[in-house]
Amino acid sequence: MVACLLSGLLVATLPSGSANAEAVAGSVASDAQAWLPANMLVIILLGMTSAIALMRLAAMQLRLQREVQAHQALERHFRALMALDGLTGLPNRHSFLDQAAAALAASVAQRQPLCLLRIDIDQFHQINDRYGQLAGDDQLTSLARSLYEQLEGAGLAARMGGDEFAMLLPGTSLPAAEALAERVRAEAAGTPAVAETGITISIGIASAQANGKLDLLLAQAGRALADAKRAGGNQVAVARLPDEAAYPLHR
Repeated sequence: MVACLLSGLLVATLPSGSANAEAVAGSVASDAQAWLPANMLVIILLGMTSAIALMRLAAMQLRLQREVQAHQALERHFRALMALDGLTGLPNRHSFLDQAAAALAASVAQRQPLCLLRIDIDQFHQINDRYGQLAGDDQLTSLARSLYEQLEGAGLAARMGGDEFAMLLPGTSLPAAEALAERVRAEAAGTPAVAETGITISIGIASAQANGKLDLLLAQAGRALADAKRAGGNQVAVARLPDEAAYPLHR
C-alpha cells in the first residue's frame, strides 16, 4: 500500500508527458519499500503531500493578491477620472468642493489666509453661436491651461461647469489674490481667439478671513463676479465683507 501511495505521488509530481514517469515512480517506491520501514514511508508521503499542498496554496494566494492589486489600481484610476472634467482635465465641481472644504477647514484651524476666485468668460455663448462648439471648447481649454499655469503648483483650479471656473488659493492674502486675478484677466484678454477676436473674463474674489464656511465664500465670490459682469465685464471685483457689495477693480 505504501509503495502504491508513493508511486502515485511521484507520478503526480513528475512532469506531465514523461515517458518513464511510471517506471521511475515504481522503481523509487520499490526501493523505498525495501529499505525503509513502512511507518517512515508514511511520514515521508505525508510530508511531501503537505509540501505540495502548501506550494499550491501559496501560488493561489499570490495570484489572488495580484488580481486584487490590479483591481484596486483600476478602481483608483476610474475614481481619478471621475474627479476630472472631461474637456479641460481640471478637477470638476464635485472634486473642487470636496478639496476646497478640506482646505478651508485647515486654513481656519491654522489661522491662515485663503482666497477663492470665481471666473467666467464674458459673452461666451456668442463664440459658440458664431464659430461653433469646437471653437468654444478651444477657448475653454486655453483658459483652463492658463489658470493651471498661474497657480505654479500652489492652489487648485477647477471647471465648475459651462464657462465658469474657480481657483482656490490657500495661504494667499487678498492683495496677492487680486494680483493673480489681474494677471489671469490680462492674459486672457491678450490671447488671440477665433477669427482674430479676443475673449475677456470677469473674476470675483472672496477672502476666507471674513468667515469659515465654504457656501458663504462661494456666494461672496459669486456676487463679486456678478457685479464685475454688470459693470461691463473684463474686470476683477472683490467682496470685502459678507454684508458689503463687491466693487470693480481693474479694467
